[in-house]
Amino acid sequence: MVCRTLFFIFNSLRRSTTLDTNLLRQFGEVLTRKKAKLNQRIVIFTFFLVVATILWYLNKLGYEYDTELAFPVRFENFPNGKVVVGEPPHHLSMRVKTYGYTLLKHKLVASISPLVIDLERTPLLQFKRSDSKFFLTAAGLRSSIASQLRGDLQLISVHPDTLFFELTSLTNRKVPVKPDLRLSFEKQHMQSAPISIEPDSVVISGPKTIIDTIAALHSQEIRLDKLTSTAEQSAVLSPIPQVAFSVRKVEVRIPVEKFTEATFSCPIDIKNLPPNIRLILLPRTVNIKCNIPLSHYSTLGSGCFEAYVDFNSIDNSLGNTIRVHTIPKKEFISNFDFEPKFVEFFIEKM
Repeated sequence: MVCRTLFFIFNSLRRSTTLDTNLLRQFGEVLTRKKAKLNQRIVIFTFFLVVATILWYLNKLGYEYDTELAFPVRFENFPNGKVVVGEPPHHLSMRVKTYGYTLLKHKLVASISPLVIDLERTPLLQFKRSDSKFFLTAAGLRSSIASQLRGDLQLISVHPDTLFFELTSLTNRKVPVKPDLRLSFEKQHMQSAPISIEPDSVVISGPKTIIDTIAALHSQEIRLDKLTSTAEQSAVLSPIPQVAFSVRKVEVRIPVEKFTEATFSCPIDIKNLPPNIRLILLPRTVNIKCNIPLSHYSTLGSGCFEAYVDFNSIDNSLGNTIRVHTIPKKEFISNFDFEPKFVEFFIEKM
């Protein structure tokens, strides 16, 4: 009896589960059909909305508009021997009347050819009591600009209504070149002679107010690492606004070779010694240690250095000692040192 009861319950549950599954499947199919119809309606609505927008926009392009547009300009034929201080205007704002099609074309074109202002046909006007202040009026520019605009652009006005210029005399000057070098040398190597530059000076031209402030021309940075032999490099000169160069690059030569350490003695001179005084130094020489290129080793000697004491510094000396000064006389000498730094002195009156 119990088994029959359990079998009846199991069959009832199975039939109930099958019925629920069928209902869920039918409900899902209904939702899918409704979703498809909804998506179809959205697509149709979007299509007609886009078409209506395009037709409305095309209709608006046929209207005439009064608006402002920015046009690039280029000034030519400044007075002979004169240059502009600063930058002349690169754009002018113009109020124009035109159709929407032209406005759209103007905004879509990436680059527009600049309007040319020929200062021979439209001369600059000079301020009274000033040799450098000039101006142009929008009224004077109107005919020149209008003749260069497209036929479907009607010029109404130009802004600003007055353009101001400062002109100065064009001048030339020769200035030295100083390349910007960042050098490093391999071990036991060094610069063996002064760096040569060809040409070592350049003629520059531009506004006198700018040219007079330029003491030298510098190059773009040149970095050379671990040099073991003579290096030659082209150096491009760094540009200066409104200044023209006779050449734009120079050739730089850096002599490099192996070096050795050298030591030698150098006599000590006495400066500012009164005529009736004799100064006795102990010792009379200093020992100098320095690095020198191998090719110059045979020329090394006391003539490569100057060692001296200054009699005028005796009052500031410590006890009876005086400081020794040394100056290398050759450009190829580096990392020098000397001993002693101080020497004893005795004064004898003659």
